[in-house]
Amino acid sequence: MRKISILGSTGSIGTQTLEVVENLGDIRVAAITGNKNIALLEKQARKFHPELIASRFLPRKGPPEAVSRIREMRLSAFPCKD
Repeated sequence: MRKISILGSTGSIGTQTLEVVENLGDIRVAAITGNKNIALLEKQARKFHPELIASRFLPRKGPPEAVSRIREMRLSAFPCKD
């Protein structure tokens, strides 16, 4: 099984890429990154179970409940510095 990382998974191309990954079934999502849409990033993390997620907005602009749920998943979650 191949592993991929998707930069910008919450954007248009990123969401389409995840649809392709889901349909193919023989690719593992190792990492996803997103910008401001932390709720969608959380949903993607729950669906694809990546080892790592990152967003520069994760700690300060994401909905607190989504940020808490991401932390509860015990993933490697990294806020990226500006």
